[in-house]
Amino acid sequence: MTKTEELLREAREIAWRAFPDPTQETVMHLFARLCDEQDLCGPEPASAEPVTVH
Repeated sequence: MTKTEELLREAREIAWRAFPDPTQETVMHLFARLCDEQDLCGPEPASAEPVTVH
């Protein structure tokens, strides 16, 4: 699954939790917001190794 698909799925899940019957417009607005937040965080390093925090 691509990052775009993951963000779209997350937007849909947020919309269904927040609203009784969300419209497609609502889902797309949330998707755009998630994309903006992703852009602000910057890309994840491709060679990042998993880290265990104790």
